[in-house]
Amino acid sequence: MRSIRKSFLMAIIALSMVFALGITAIAIKRMRNQRPRTDQGQATLTGERRVSVRQTVCQGEDGEYREATEVFEGTSTSADPRLSGPLTITVNSFINRSPDQQEGIVDGRIEIRNALGGKVKARFNAVSDDAQTLEGLLVGRINAPGNDADENDNDGGGERLVANFFGSFNAMDDERDFRVSLGQEPPTDSARNSAVIQRGKCQGGQ
Repeated sequence: MRSIRKSFLMAIIALSMVFALGITAIAIKRMRNQRPRTDQGQATLTGERRVSVRQTVCQGEDGEYREATEVFEGTSTSADPRLSGPLTITVNSFINRSPDQQEGIVDGRIEIRNALGGKVKARFNAVSDDAQTLEGLLVGRINAPGNDADENDNDGGGERLVANFFGSFNAMDDERDFRVSLGQEPPTDSARNSAVIQRGKCQGGQ
């Protein structure tokens, strides 16, 4: 009987050691995967309007305004599989439509279901200085499959995505197309728009 108990106890100890070693190996792998790295990113996001959630036209002190929330669906095209895949864009625009201004603010969020089975979740803020051209900043996260962390969750793992972008969106009327480019040369004399993808943090510190 003692021999059976001893064998049983040894088996439990052995299984515990195997389990502990497995957890340690996973932790080491995760730490290795979180070593800092920076990559250049490029992508073109193209969407067609599917839903006009809300649209309001009103008179302001300096002209007529259009305020709208619209949902676009399309594709993110990139050589980087992390940035390539089906795309959903929610756009909020508030534009002065008077002929001498035609400018305003466009913001919203994007979600890309990328080619690796993960998701890109990001928010953007942009300026429209002629009710058609967009220039702004996009900030978000690239999550691995099974990780559905929010774009603002800095502890959610994944990789950070920060990108200057330019694009086109006619916010004067019901617009059917939305197109922006990340990390590519703009069609103007302005400085190059850059996009970088980062992961991990420096361990320790001084």
